[in-house]
Amino acid sequence: MKLEILSYIQAQEFIPKTETAIMRIYSANPHDNAGYGKLKSSPLWIGEFKYIFDDIDCMNGEEMDRNSRASPDENPDVSFMSRDIARQIVRDFNSVKNNIECLVIHCRYGMGRSAAVGMALNEAFKLGDSTFRMSKEFPKFNQAVYELVLEAGLEKKRK
Repeated sequence: MKLEILSYIQAQEFIPKTETAIMRIYSANPHDNAGYGKLKSSPLWIGEFKYIFDDIDCMNGEEMDRNSRASPDENPDVSFMSRDIARQIVRDFNSVKNNIECLVIHCRYGMGRSAAVGMALNEAFKLGDSTFRMSKEFPKFNQAVYELVLEAGLEKKRK
């Protein structure tokens, strides 16, 4: 399966050539989502899934966003990645994986959250790309998002 990790601008210009699903990652702050527009129309879009969580890496305290704290208790205006969201991502992927040849994942810049989701799905479901290569291409991937989605994917495979 081909994985496309894109920014929101690239995603809006993307025209699928084969059956494709898209995972769209939004921020909690609507201002950060300004410009997220509609996708190019195509009968090859098989599914569109939307998630809201900010690009904050709580695993190592590093922040990829401009928020000043990486704790839900200290910053209630931020939407943190959770196990529930990770499980939803895996459920959504499972619902289309046998009907698509391409999966597009995008967030605002296409470097942190979307790269982490793509790398985790690739690793958990052996989609054919090299997770090591992807980590070099996207060195700022969000480690917390990666770990949660990978855990959810491996959990789903064990069941």
